[in-house]
Amino acid sequence: MRDYQTKRERAIPNDVWRMTIDIIRGYYRRKENLKDLVDETPDKCAHSSGGIPGSPVETKAIKRERDRDIVVAIDKALNEVPEEYRHGVWQKVLYNAPYPHDADKTTYSRHKSEFVLRVAFYLGLS
Repeated sequence: MRDYQTKRERAIPNDVWRMTIDIIRGYYRRKENLKDLVDETPDKCAHSSGGIPGSPVETKAIKRERDRDIVVAIDKALNEVPEEYRHGVWQKVLYNAPYPHDADKTTYSRHKSEFVLRVAFYLGLS
């Protein structure tokens, strides 16, 4: 299980690295939320406790925009990974699956690190 940066590739703090990995792992949930968000009922927590009524439509729009930005950032970073390594990197990040045997482990590891760093950069975390 390799969900950490080595000392040589340490470009962002470990907490940002872990947070980026967790954001990437929520990709399919966020993508599903983008489809389902329009059909949801108003959020009961959308009202503020100060007596001023909240705006459920505004809350949904903010959540939808945040999820859309994350999905776009992940898609953009994934498209920058060379196509022959894309599936292996994606499986490793999402499911911690072993890398395929069609290339060296360090090659996949380097592409995985670049992918995670780009997602962090596109999300403004680095």
